[in-house]
Amino acid sequence: MNKKYFFSGILMIWVHFSIACDMCNKGSDRSKFWEIFSHGRGPDGNVDYLLFASGIIIVLLTLIYSLKFLIFPKEKNKNHIKYSILK
Repeated sequence: MNKKYFFSGILMIWVHFSIACDMCNKGSDRSKFWEIFSHGRGPDGNVDYLLFASGIIIVLLTLIYSLKFLIFPKEKNKNHIKYSILK
């Protein structure tokens, strides 16, 4: 599979699921920034922003470390299962 088409497909799926639907955007009292990204009311206070930021940090760290250990495994044995994924 061509990498260009694969990443284009992933990007299209991500954009489709990351934008709020029109029904959620109507009549909301959210700020303009949160209007296109969230469903429902959006964050109400500082605790909500803290939880949102913490969730983003955890997800990004998980993504970074999973890709790091998948691409650069420290295992030297060529029969290790990590190498069967990278083929």
